[in-house]
Amino acid sequence: MKRRLKADNEAVLRETIEKISSDIIIDTTPGLSVSQVRSKIWKASKQGVKVVFLDYLQRMSIRLENGSNYATAVSKTVAQLADIAKQYNMALIFLSQLANRAEGEQADISHLKDSGGIAEGVDCVVILNNQDRINRNYYEKMNEVWISVEQRSGSSGMVKCMVDLAKATYYEKYEQSEEKVVRSAVATD
Repeated sequence: MKRRLKADNEAVLRETIEKISSDIIIDTTPGLSVSQVRSKIWKASKQGVKVVFLDYLQRMSIRLENGSNYATAVSKTVAQLADIAKQYNMALIFLSQLANRAEGEQADISHLKDSGGIAEGVDCVVILNNQDRINRNYYEKMNEVWISVEQRSGSSGMVKCMVDLAKATYYEKYEQSEEKVVRSAVATD
């Protein structure tokens, strides 16, 4: 990044990193057990953290009990982690990969790896469908993303967005090509 930054932008980047570094904890330990995640969430709660992202559930150490299959074990792990999040009054967000069979299609909850185990234990699933990936637009990118939300009781709908990657901003796409900001990943003062 430094090679592409102008001197004044580098100062802004350093200041921004300093501001958010105290609010973000990144732990890349693979193969954690539920009790290890509980310990890490407890420590994070003592620091005032309110949201934990777990990337990704399938890399945890998930125990298979006699006669159970992997989806059942994942479901049990998700339920245990949800109880931990409630205990510490935190939002717990699982990040998951899509199965290879989702390539070239609009993904839904069934395309999540180990979807049966995940879907049963979470409140909702948000799926980002990159239309360039689906339509195989590798050279003339449209930067269009369809965001669908599915809950235990069924689908809740879809928002079609245009993405401004330079500003990390999503704009809702209207038929008359009107746009409005629906979410921005950039914090402003």
